[in-house]
Amino acid sequence: MSREHRLAAIMFTDIQGYTRLMQEDEEEAIKIRSRHREIFQKATYSNRGEIIQYYGDGTLSIFESCVDAVRCAREMQEQFQTKPVIPVRIGIHLGDIVMGDEDIIGDSVNVASRVESLGIPGSVLISGKVYEEIRNKREFEFHRLGAFHFKNDKKPRTIYALSGDKLVIPKRNELQGKLKKVKWYKRPGTLYGLSISVVLILLVAFGTGTVNFPLFGNRIQSLAVLPLNDRIGLDPKEEYIIEGLHEEIIIRLAKAGLRVKPYSVMIHYRNTDKTPEEIGTELNVDGLVEGSVFRSDNGYRIRVQIIEVANQQYVTDPYEARAEFSGIVSLYNDLVSTIAEQISHSLSDEAQEYLEQNSQVDPEAYDLYLRGRSHLSKGSENDLATAIDLFKECLEVDSTFGDAHAALVESYLLLGFKRKNPFQELNQFRYHLDQAVSNDPFFEKNHHLMAMAKIFDNWDWTGAAEELQKAIDANPRSWEPYDTYCQLMWAMGNMDQSIAAGEKAVELDPDAHYAHCDLAWAYYFNRQYDQARMEVNHTIEQFGKDCPHHVGLDILLDIHS
Repeated sequence: MSREHRLAAIMFTDIQGYTRLMQEDEEEAIKIRSRHREIFQKATYSNRGEIIQYYGDGTLSIFESCVDAVRCAREMQEQFQTKPVIPVRIGIHLGDIVMGDEDIIGDSVNVASRVESLGIPGSVLISGKVYEEIRNKREFEFHRLGAFHFKNDKKPRTIYALSGDKLVIPKRNELQGKLKKVKWYKRPGTLYGLSISVVLILLVAFGTGTVNFPLFGNRIQSLAVLPLNDRIGLDPKEEYIIEGLHEEIIIRLAKAGLRVKPYSVMIHYRNTDKTPEEIGTELNVDGLVEGSVFRSDNGYRIRVQIIEVANQQYVTDPYEARAEFSGIVSLYNDLVSTIAEQISHSLSDEAQEYLEQNSQVDPEAYDLYLRGRSHLSKGSENDLATAIDLFKECLEVDSTFGDAHAALVESYLLLGFKRKNPFQELNQFRYHLDQAVSNDPFFEKNHHLMAMAKIFDNWDWTGAAEELQKAIDANPRSWEPYDTYCQLMWAMGNMDQSIAAGEKAVELDPDAHYAHCDLAWAYYFNRQYDQARMEVNHTIEQFGKDCPHHVGLDILLDIHS
């Protein structure tokens, strides 16, 4: 018997309830199976597939291309959903197979079977491997269902559902396939018995109306918004829009009073292989906000869902909305309100007022703002200068846009007042600071920015240190407050605290070149010249010489690289 190894997209189809139908009406069951095979054969051959096997109420086929496989599945399912409807599940996985004379074998075949078993009639489910191959194809649109651990599989796998006019996207509680069983252990001794007794008492009280609160309270008190890694149909030139969308969701959730991790922390989870449970544990949050963006000719479609970290379950059905670019800002407010409602968080009157005030922004101004934030996040001297220019253009279009004033405050602080005229720039900084506070009632709650403002506006260094400590307490995994604290402490002559804060900043984000530069200055001021040279050399090697923070320090240390 000859054997051949191949990489293939493996597809299983299955008619749900066929056995029962055979028992009830054999003639009707045979008609359904014949129509199923007719549609299957025509679609498979027209999409360059290879039929491997028919088995009762199902089929097995392979494709050299994931695009062909998914296109075939969609074409079939659209026909299966046309009356008379055939209740078919379809699953696709990409992997290595061993071809025999009459069949195929391999772990990948088993995984494909498990993916199909997870579905419901009308659905097309694909594994993460298939998704990675076709994620940028604009003809397809997907919804992430989450991670599932199949029987006899080594690790959980991320599964997606193909979306379409006649296709069905399963809800989480409908997915019952061949999954690994979760083991439950009894607690020994009286504690276990006491736990059961308490639950029974609560159930009785709840059922008789003697308590008027939910049996299980809200378990999500803190959130992290994952990067929008699922970007379907997007042009690379639009990346700044999607990054801006991610950052804006975080900013608005925070201003609405929700405990949410900052953007600077979350960007490190772009295209991560870590599971939601691993990310949630690392960040010490109760819930993760997961989303995808689909680009169509008439705008953007965003789909967002909340995962409860403790049990790896989606909280509710996904939030979904479509908008042209001109309507993206108003979409944020609806999204924030929906997320708050889903986790039983009541928005304050102040938060409601903020969302209403910031629901309309001129599209041209907002585009300039997002472009500016994209340069601001890169952080080089040239990028910061470009960001400042873009924010100023933005305010020429809409002078009341408070977020643009706040972004200018941040840009000036990062760049330093030395690009052209330091006194003129300091005055501009103070003007935009005043406008930011006037137009954004939440600005003063941004402890990090307020700390920097106190440092440079009225030299209130003690007040700045207090604000930085609040910022660190609120987000201990964010490097920026530690970096600013490093600078403040060296200015105040507390070198031990300065170095400790600087080392913590680079530990939290090894790619933060400002942090390396500021730590180098801390070492220099403490006369630890060798360590200072190491940090400057690292910065130049990794990020080039285009960084305002180490300008002059490389000369002082006689670094010529």
